[in-house]
Amino acid sequence: MGVDSGHRIVQRVLAMPNTARTQRVRRYRIDSSDLVYAHAEARQYGLHLIGAYHSHPDAPVEPSQSDLRHAWPNFTYIVISLQEGEPLDVGAWLLNQESNGFVLDELRVY
Repeated sequence: MGVDSGHRIVQRVLAMPNTARTQRVRRYRIDSSDLVYAHAEARQYGLHLIGAYHSHPDAPVEPSQSDLRHAWPNFTYIVISLQEGEPLDVGAWLLNQESNGFVLDELRVY
């Protein structure tokens, strides 16, 4: 959750359970009731949902085809690459204008 004033600023983070039914190590799913809760929580603080984060265990930081199939426009996706359970790389991604791929977004950590 955060604000989008020319660049996005994350002000609150909510951890959501992975509700994927299969391949839970390689797939994530956020239940619609959890998204409703996240929207309500954001409104309570005067914020907006501006993105989501997830990890890629033993895989590159670039978004997968599954990530692409489920991506929303104007949403930042932070992907953390893990190698043997340890963080290796992180990237912030936005769906491109054609909705057929991602572009790397600027990521600053304060």
